[in-house]
Amino acid sequence: MLIKDNMAVKYSKTEKTPDMVYIDYGATIFKKEALQFVPANSRYGLEDLFVHLIDMKQMLALEVGDRFYEIGSPQGLRDFEEY
Repeated sequence: MLIKDNMAVKYSKTEKTPDMVYIDYGATIFKKEALQFVPANSRYGLEDLFVHLIDMKQMLALEVGDRFYEIGSPQGLRDFEEY
């Protein structure tokens, strides 16, 4: 993710560029109005919604300086336990 002035300006899980130095912590708060962009009765990923909101300049981002500990793998869990 690329953040400028507390705004998310670029987001992709697959097309990363060197200026994208932030990750998605997985904690997101939406205004209920954002859900109007999610099509009914079809698959629609959060990445699609994020990109749409970024294009509309409607996605704020909070920069967190603390390390993120993923616990979805044995190594990640060990790292967290060591912390």
